[in-house]
Amino acid sequence: MMNDDDILLLPSNETSRTSLAYGAAHPVVTTARPEGLRRLHQLLRGRYAWAVILGLLCGGTGAVIGYRSQQPEFRARAQVIFHMNMPSVTGPETVIPAYSYFVNSQIQIMTSPELVERALELPQWKALGRPPVTDRDVENFANNLDVEQSPGSEIVVVSFTDPDEAVAQAGTKAICTAYQSYLDDSDPLGFQARAKYWDNQVRDLSNELADEKLKLASLIKQSGTGDLGPLVQANLMEADRLRHLSDAANYQVEAVQQAYNAQQSQSPASRPSRLSDTEIGTMDHMMSVLLDRQASQTVELQDLTQTAGPNNPQTLAARARLEATATDIRAEADQFMANYTGLAPAPTESGQNAPPRPLIAADIEQAKHNAEIFKSQYDQQVSYANNLSAQNQAIIEQRNLIDGTTGKLNDAKHYVEDLKTKMDTSGQYNLVDVLSKGNLLTQIANDKRNTMSLVGGMIGAAFPIALLLMLGLIDSRFRYSDEANGDLAGAPLLGILPNLPDLLTDPGQAAIAAHCVHQIRTLLQINGSTFGRNVFAITSASAGDGKTSLTLALGLSFAASGSRTLLIDGDLVGAGLTARLNVHSPQGVLEAMANRKVLEYVHTTDVTDLSILPVGEALGGYTGTVSPGAIRRLVDGARAHFDTILIDTGPVLGSIEASPVAVAADATILCISRGQQRPLVDKAMALLASIGAKMAGVVFNRAQAQDFEQSISRMPLPPGASNGRKKQNGDGAGSPFGPVAKAVASSVKNGGGANP
Repeated sequence: MMNDDDILLLPSNETSRTSLAYGAAHPVVTTARPEGLRRLHQLLRGRYAWAVILGLLCGGTGAVIGYRSQQPEFRARAQVIFHMNMPSVTGPETVIPAYSYFVNSQIQIMTSPELVERALELPQWKALGRPPVTDRDVENFANNLDVEQSPGSEIVVVSFTDPDEAVAQAGTKAICTAYQSYLDDSDPLGFQARAKYWDNQVRDLSNELADEKLKLASLIKQSGTGDLGPLVQANLMEADRLRHLSDAANYQVEAVQQAYNAQQSQSPASRPSRLSDTEIGTMDHMMSVLLDRQASQTVELQDLTQTAGPNNPQTLAARARLEATATDIRAEADQFMANYTGLAPAPTESGQNAPPRPLIAADIEQAKHNAEIFKSQYDQQVSYANNLSAQNQAIIEQRNLIDGTTGKLNDAKHYVEDLKTKMDTSGQYNLVDVLSKGNLLTQIANDKRNTMSLVGGMIGAAFPIALLLMLGLIDSRFRYSDEANGDLAGAPLLGILPNLPDLLTDPGQAAIAAHCVHQIRTLLQINGSTFGRNVFAITSASAGDGKTSLTLALGLSFAASGSRTLLIDGDLVGAGLTARLNVHSPQGVLEAMANRKVLEYVHTTDVTDLSILPVGEALGGYTGTVSPGAIRRLVDGARAHFDTILIDTGPVLGSIEASPVAVAADATILCISRGQQRPLVDKAMALLASIGAKMAGVVFNRAQAQDFEQSISRMPLPPGASNGRKKQNGDGAGSPFGPVAKAVASSVKNGGGANP
């Protein structure tokens, strides 16, 4: 029998994650595939060696093909010198007018289709054995031709590019010879054409200038003067004056209204005889302006007195300005108080001012009427000033346009006169030197071999990797344990079981297998005590995943830990658990459910604390009698007598009894073997979710060595695993393999058969 000392815990990340997600109320129904680099790693995992080898081979092949697919291009160059100076009839050499324009025009001529056709008809080009000239030949020749001026010099470089060095030489010489022939038959500077052009420019600009002057005359006639600037300024000043008067009239309306209201609420005796200047400033706009001016002038006088002295002329002038402002403030205050206290003079028949009279409502209406008059005058003045400003701006713009056209016309006339001066002698001077004698300078212009070699190598290296990625996409099997841990979000990985050989002879392998089962059992015990669950259904997506061997091994492990354990063989078709324990009984699970008694049909085993409820003689046809209620009653009856109950049921996708067993159990363990198809696991998870089964987690069976090493790399091996020291197993035999290890090994022996 195994002792508790044989049970070792696995300190891994999977353990902590399992305890958090155990018994989730809503299990995940589909696998969550990783993204990005993790997804690429998953697709290429196990195929990296092939990816590197094939990538190197195909990359090298692609590099060679890419290098050989290209040929270097040769570029032959010649120089054409366009002299900037030319002799003059009456004096020393002068600079050619519009020299840059002249050079650019000659470059366009050298690259024109007409000159290219002339070059293709030359004997030196036809000596290459070229066919008759076609439009396509002209286009190809022009594409390989390049003519450009060297910056800051009189030299124009003519070059021709071709994979054949001889063709590059011939093409450059042909275009230079054709251009020299063109120069012999034409005006070197194109004086006549340019003279005609500038004559047309003078004519067009003269007509344009006449039209612009007529338009200016029309504008002046409409406005009555050619300079509206002073009138515009005067009207703007008048508009500003009317704006101030309008603002003052609006303040006056408020002042009269307030004075009238105060007069109505006070007796004549209680009315104030005088308000302070500050109080008047709150009601009178002009007084407010004068007070602000007085404050700034006071500060100015104080600064000048301190810096320049009290008798300085600037100080005296500032003092005079301040006294004038004070006088204006007193006058404004007197005028306001006359209105405010009802002391406005009333004219008499004799022309003298009548004694002060109280304000009446008509005074308020009169003030409002005056404000409206000022507002109307201000609006009219602004409109008139804006109209004058628009007319003045139109006149200014038209004059600027005339000045610009006049400048262009004068320049055009200058060009015409200059051309007429030089036309008589232009043909007598050699202004262009074409240097194309002998062999030309040739160099490699465009060598794409290295670039295409790199591109071919990259494509060749990527091709096998792409094929392997496609193979990974097509292959939907589980190949590594961490795929079950990472892809089934919400269904934690409880542990892995190694892929053992059919003939288990290595004590180390046996100890590790037993250790993995103990690890799974320990996690179930920890979480079971936390959540109060001790009934586990063990199933798989399809037959052959090792669920029955896992059930038996977990039962032995629970029993070894001192837990009274009951194994229920719920696989009515396979009956693998009953066969493994060699229990022969005519009665079993169906009778226990029918009679609602459990202990009468339970059989003990040779292992302490381990019992089994066999299938009995039930056949697959009896699966239709299984119901969730009957299984719950069976489980509830077993809870009273056993600490842990493990139910081995058929595959969840291929058996009827698996679904009611998963619903009745406290938690379900899904066994996934290496090589299992992902779509089947997805369907199994979806089915378990749809019926409300709670997931304890998954167990990855038949893991490879690399899976196992990654999971237990920091785990101490069980005693005797490395030296092959024999231990007593549960049945008392002197074998180095305990019953748990042999139970795991049985899943390998039966992996290809009908039993799971």
